[in-house]
Amino acid sequence: MDKVANTAGTYYAYLKGFYRKAKKPFRFELMPHTPSKTACRSFLCEASDLVAARAFDILYLDPPYNERNYSNYYHLPETIARAEAPTTRGKAGIPVVHRPTSAFNSPTRAHQALLELLSNARFRLLAFHYSDDGLISPAQVRSILSQFGKVEHFALKTKGYTTHSASRTVKHRLYLVSHD
Repeated sequence: MDKVANTAGTYYAYLKGFYRKAKKPFRFELMPHTPSKTACRSFLCEASDLVAARAFDILYLDPPYNERNYSNYYHLPETIARAEAPTTRGKAGIPVVHRPTSAFNSPTRAHQALLELLSNARFRLLAFHYSDDGLISPAQVRSILSQFGKVEHFALKTKGYTTHSASRTVKHRLYLVSHD
């Protein structure tokens, strides 16, 4: 998709005019698969529905942690996965698509959304990624996760997005939850 996107950096940073690569025809290119004895699957559905319907050896969750609706940022993979041909607007060709915002994007609903999602989850090991500057505080995340098993976490400082010239660091955590 990056070979034909009319964007700079992220899919939401549209260019004002169509860049030459955006005028190229889009083609799917098959990626070589990694041989495995286990069948793998991908799903296009609500995470809460999938988590409630299946049991997992390892469940990886990486929910939104701020108020941005990323379906606008990642409209290209979303459009292809849904086999859509959205109407576009403006010189940049911005898709006119209105997708619902996740409860994880709401400061008042994110905490409850995580609790409800995990209440329906069946897993041996949960790997949960979240940012320290997210809508749910690290203490709240740990409190919620500890209801579902033994919690370990690993912190990683990363460069954060900023619109200013000064650099910004953000701490992300990978929480591992295992059943006792």
